[in-house]
Amino acid sequence: MLRRGERDGDAGARVSGMARKRRGLRGISGGRAKRRGREVEWVGGHRESPVLITNRDPPWHPWVVFWLELPSGKILYHDLLPPDQAEGAVAAGLRQLIADLPSSAKRRLPDRIRVETDRIAREVRAIAGSGVEIVVAPSPELDELLADLNERLTPEMPDQSYLEGGVSPETVEHLFRAAQMFRAASPWKVARPEQVVRVDLPALDIEGACLSIVGRGHSAPGFLLFPSWEALETFAQADERPRRPDGMIDFGTPWLSFELQPIHALPPTMRREIEEHGWQPAHEDLCPVIRSIGRDAMPNPPDAREAEILWRCALGLSTFVLRHGSVFDKRATEPVSVSIRDTKGVRIRFTVPYHAYDEFEDVPAKTSADDDPYRGVGRNDPCPCGSGRKFEKCHQPRCQEAQRHQARIQRYRGLDTDILRALFEYMDQELGPKAIERIFKLATTPERAPGTAYTWLIYDALFDGRTVADRFAGRLAAPLREWAAAQQRAWFSVWEVVEIDPGCGFVLEDLLSGERRTIVEPDGARKLFRRDAMLCRVVDYRGLSVVCGLYGTVLPPREAAGIVERALKRLRRRKPVPVECLRDEDFTRYLIRAWNRAAIRQETRQRNRPALTNRDGDPLLFTTDHFDIARGAQREVERRLEALPDVEPPSDPDRKDGWTFLGPTGKTNAAGDEDRLLLGVVRIEGSRMAVETNSVARADALRRRIEEACGSLVRHRAREHADPIASLFGRQGRGGAAPAGTPPPDADEQALELKRRHYAKWIDLPLPALDGKTPREASRTKTGRRKLDVLLKEMEWSEQQLSSPPYDFSEIRRQLHLD
Repeated sequence: MLRRGERDGDAGARVSGMARKRRGLRGISGGRAKRRGREVEWVGGHRESPVLITNRDPPWHPWVVFWLELPSGKILYHDLLPPDQAEGAVAAGLRQLIADLPSSAKRRLPDRIRVETDRIAREVRAIAGSGVEIVVAPSPELDELLADLNERLTPEMPDQSYLEGGVSPETVEHLFRAAQMFRAASPWKVARPEQVVRVDLPALDIEGACLSIVGRGHSAPGFLLFPSWEALETFAQADERPRRPDGMIDFGTPWLSFELQPIHALPPTMRREIEEHGWQPAHEDLCPVIRSIGRDAMPNPPDAREAEILWRCALGLSTFVLRHGSVFDKRATEPVSVSIRDTKGVRIRFTVPYHAYDEFEDVPAKTSADDDPYRGVGRNDPCPCGSGRKFEKCHQPRCQEAQRHQARIQRYRGLDTDILRALFEYMDQELGPKAIERIFKLATTPERAPGTAYTWLIYDALFDGRTVADRFAGRLAAPLREWAAAQQRAWFSVWEVVEIDPGCGFVLEDLLSGERRTIVEPDGARKLFRRDAMLCRVVDYRGLSVVCGLYGTVLPPREAAGIVERALKRLRRRKPVPVECLRDEDFTRYLIRAWNRAAIRQETRQRNRPALTNRDGDPLLFTTDHFDIARGAQREVERRLEALPDVEPPSDPDRKDGWTFLGPTGKTNAAGDEDRLLLGVVRIEGSRMAVETNSVARADALRRRIEEACGSLVRHRAREHADPIASLFGRQGRGGAAPAGTPPPDADEQALELKRRHYAKWIDLPLPALDGKTPREASRTKTGRRKLDVLLKEMEWSEQQLSSPPYDFSEIRRQLHLD
């Protein structure tokens, strides 16, 4: 960086040839000027530097302030300033220059001061006084000085090419497109330095790579990709290892580097290739620079495979951040592991935090095969829906059609990603700070709800009366233009899940407009509960309805009802609300803010939920270990279990209640016998064995005992957990598993019969939630019916959090005329 020059004596810097050129401009030869005692002139001004400061948001070019003495060519003063401090900086520099002069020199101010504008001249005159001539004229010497200094201060870079190592122009084109998306998503703004991402890219033999995002406080945003977690740890410990004989540090591992650099900082060959091939830099003329770095930290050109790894990581990471950026938030509690496929089917998987990968791999209860009641059903088998018909004649055609539609929906969402990629670049270039300002006026950052925020910004937010999609539509290809038009016909609202068919899809109802849409999406149906409320928009496109812009937090009925009630008051309307009102930019912004506040309340309740422990003092967490039993070894395994100390065999002939593991409590009962503590239960069905406990510590201890006793006869397959209070404070059923176990055959029917008796009386019981009225009394007034409807929805929603079959409230709704 430039520093202020010395101001006294001959210590000031001189510019080569400046004195001769200045004298030539005056039309007097150098020798004659010297003999005639040429008068001294100071030239002052400021220029925008070509250097880009990229570790600020947004990046900026500093301004350089100069004061130059002629005819000597000495630099008397220079300084670097941010753009917002450039005004008045020339006069301020003169004041500082005069203040720093020795006392004897202050009596010898120049005969003339030259500046470039009248405004600067007035400011300078107030400082220099009337004894100095002030001239307003161009200052070409400053342009030459800035160019000379920039050349001197720019380090010599070895010439490099994008096409080294067998990298093709097509690969570099992909690299530049990925850089545009990376700049638009700006992952370095959401991820903290200590947060790393696991990357798996099977097509290129990448498994368990460790990606570290850089850019916060770093001059070049980008990322480093290490071969593994162990490689990253080795890299971090480099300072602790002795140096090599040549003095170089051994980092212990190679790594790949992707970073964005301003185009003017690139070697000449790279700049020429960009121009020849028409590769488009990202915003602020930032270009991708990739390197393959050895364990001695020496950078080398990457080969074709490494280049492909880097552009796929950059592109995939950008999409991951846009969709799941909230996982980097300090308040985030849930891990995320997502696979992203491109149009050619290449899959890249990102996991945050790194070690959460095994949670998603090892829990069989989270696989779609276990969640789908229609998966694996034969065509002549009874349909799982309970109709009594063959699967072939009932749900099979619908399930097959749903799977075809699911593939179409994924393609349509790919269109949305393509549009986002194109529009982000346009938005940065054409709208700049206006777009950023609109995002933060949402009162929710893109990192918290990226899909919602960016969809709103592109399709709903108005800039001079037009949306970004309207402005950009003419540049889109026909399919993208058609999708963008469908997006603009959609609207954000509170959509409630009113029906679910796990193998086919679900039905949404807009709680404001009353519109209904059928979403043919089996994967989504398996993650939802009836009466879930979502903030999203539903896009009708080519005969299908697609959920887009979904806010990541799904709310229960009571929270959603509060938002709907306040929204109706703001609109001063009753239901149904015309769709045109819901497309209003201000209302949509209000709705997103309201949902954001409700989501924060929901997360706060989850963080503050009570901590439960078992009698050992360990956190209470229902844990089930699954084992495979070797073929024909079931009886031998049972015999070995019964031979273990403190194990009680099943009491029933069918062995349904399992083998009980007991432990001491340290207490005695009234009869003087020692009380026994239940540690866990083992249940065996065929070749499968499940070990159930209520803490991780107990699960680990029982697993060790069983594996020591049974040896190779059993093989651990997976572990699953279930939170005992998740149904009260979270969403246990969403991707979670209920506590394992085999209840009595008639347990579900007994529970349903008990509920039927209870709710038969409930309808005539006074309830605090209904202001002391009975449900039957509340159903007779408009306000009471609204409260009663929300109460029943909340009860329906809570029923589905349980592992047992949910109670059907349709009969109660019919009696209360709420159906």
